[in-house]
Amino acid sequence: MADIARKFGGTTVLGSGVATAVARGLSQLAQLAVLIVAARYLTPEQFGVFALVSAFAVIALQFSEAGWSELIISWSDTEETIREITLVAWLTGLAIGALGIGAALIANALDAAHPIAQLIALFSVWIFLSTVAATQSGILIRRERVVYWAGFQICGDLAGLVTAIALLHRGHDVTALIWGRLVQQTLLVGGALTVSRLFPAARVGRETAIYIVRFYGSVLATRVLATLRSYVATIFIGMFLGLASAGLYRAADRLIGAISELIVDPVRVIAWVVFRRAATRASAAGRPASEGLRESANTFLPIILAVATPAFFLVGWFSTELVAFVFGDRWKEAGLIMAILAASRLLFIPSSVTLILLSLVGEVRRLPPISLLNCLVAIALVFATAHFGPAAVALGEVGAGVVAIATSIYLQARYAGIDWRTILLRSVFIVPTLVLGLLGGIGLTSVIARLGWPDIMTAALASLCALAIYALCVALVRPRVVRNAAHHIGGRS
Repeated sequence: MADIARKFGGTTVLGSGVATAVARGLSQLAQLAVLIVAARYLTPEQFGVFALVSAFAVIALQFSEAGWSELIISWSDTEETIREITLVAWLTGLAIGALGIGAALIANALDAAHPIAQLIALFSVWIFLSTVAATQSGILIRRERVVYWAGFQICGDLAGLVTAIALLHRGHDVTALIWGRLVQQTLLVGGALTVSRLFPAARVGRETAIYIVRFYGSVLATRVLATLRSYVATIFIGMFLGLASAGLYRAADRLIGAISELIVDPVRVIAWVVFRRAATRASAAGRPASEGLRESANTFLPIILAVATPAFFLVGWFSTELVAFVFGDRWKEAGLIMAILAASRLLFIPSSVTLILLSLVGEVRRLPPISLLNCLVAIALVFATAHFGPAAVALGEVGAGVVAIATSIYLQARYAGIDWRTILLRSVFIVPTLVLGLLGGIGLTSVIARLGWPDIMTAALASLCALAIYALCVALVRPRVVRNAAHHIGGRS
């Protein structure tokens, strides 16, 4: 208990966790706010330019950032050695940034019509600042100054948001978005350096250099591949279909991603608590942990599916109205893309608990090969569909979701003892109750349409009506599901 109660920068460990969660939440909101405002000022083609350059920049950042924060946090040697790691990290950031500046000069020589060269140059500076920020993050967390880091993140995100919006309002082009990021990172790095006061060493020892090279090699491939998986659709669409299509796809992907995080993040947090308790109870009773996990999953996973399915279904159903409300009417084409991506995100829901289950039974080593397989399949599907339009790429993501759910079910059943046949049988009630809810929502939509109300208001009221009918039907058909949900949320699982 003494370790749990010790202070992190003047606050408890719990306070540090809360501060970090708040900082991440505000960061997501700030990024989404910039995206929403930018859509009002920029065309899909202009946003496509930014999305494409940003995708390559984030991939390049993985070569520069390469897990420096985690290495510093876990390092058990002296602070002088930390300064040596910092030197290597900063030099790596400078090298990748210099390559970016070279690419910007080439782009400027080839095409001056777009602000691509300026974007590449500014992103090159951002890569270096982000690398410095990664080292400072590790240093402050290592020194138990988490709250300082979270505070600098919040200040930087707010400053970046104000900068980007102000520049867009004053008529600047898409470069306003990267200027906002540069302001954010500059404040973050400046504040962190003021507190840490730790700067690079003059040289690197031989043993430290050998360890750094090994660590760098061990994390680089995984990080690059995971990042490529996230941005490959934007890159291929931009290459094969043009910048406007890339902009439409990225806008739809970012919006459904934000909605998905609101559902998936709480699921992960609750799942950790529910499944850990189940495994602990089973072990205390002299039974295998997998038996407790199977019993808990039989009640918990149908609840998650019952919550996520109508949410993603309604987002997909009213995607055009939602996109038009958030981004403006000229982005309506992204509605179909978002509807298909909503189906893809729903398919990935079971995957969100795979790491938790495998960790609790000591089989987490089984996950990396399957993750690699899923990633390669997703990249192949995106490449195969990118020639046929953004909607076809979204359908490719649905295919990747099908593969992901199949591999997740295999891992969970094979190594954690999860009985997915029972789970699916206990989830059948979702289909008829959701159909009844949707029929009610559609009926209300036809009535409201005659009143001439705005589309987004009609969609919101219809969604609320559909959810109310759905919830009532679930309570009547499967009251046990409602009781189980109350028990899990109330912490009595």
